[in-house]
Amino acid sequence: MAKGAISRDDILKTLEEYDDLGRDAFLDLYGYGEASTYLLVHNGREYDSKAIAGVAYKH
Repeated sequence: MAKGAISRDDILKTLEEYDDLGRDAFLDLYGYGEASTYLLVHNGREYDSKAIAGVAYKH
């Protein structure tokens, strides 16, 4: 993935979808597993970093 391939808006949209669906449903929908090493933290909430980046890239 090239630097700049994901915009801030893409990430924020993806975080909103993650919050709306809930962790398990979001990961199941997109075929990702739980993060084992790195988490993304936004507004005090933790997110599975690889799943967020992968889905945001699709936006």
